[in-house]
Amino acid sequence: AEKLQTVLARGLLNIRMRDFYDIKTLFSIYEQDIDADVLKKAFEATCKKRSTENLKEEAPQIMAAVSDDAQLHTLWKSYQKKYPYAADISYEDIMKSTMLLWSKIQ
Repeated sequence: AEKLQTVLARGLLNIRMRDFYDIKTLFSIYEQDIDADVLKKAFEATCKKRSTENLKEEAPQIMAAVSDDAQLHTLWKSYQKKYPYAADISYEDIMKSTMLLWSKIQ
């Protein structure tokens, strides 16, 4: 929930590619174990604590912008070069996992 809140709150200003990697990895491992109600409550609590309650309404637009942003694509490619463990994970893969995780909250 915290990683997802961070990705949404930072939007196009997010330069922390590790957040995307973490979401992709955790979602891949625990997808079947994620309790949507618990995730939703954790996300809402995180947003409240960080004063970002508006993110839920803005999420679709933020996700679309982040998914299509050329600079974030470039940052991801740099991250892949720097960290070999991310080399085989495409930007599309990290966005798919991020969007699937978000869909569990809606």
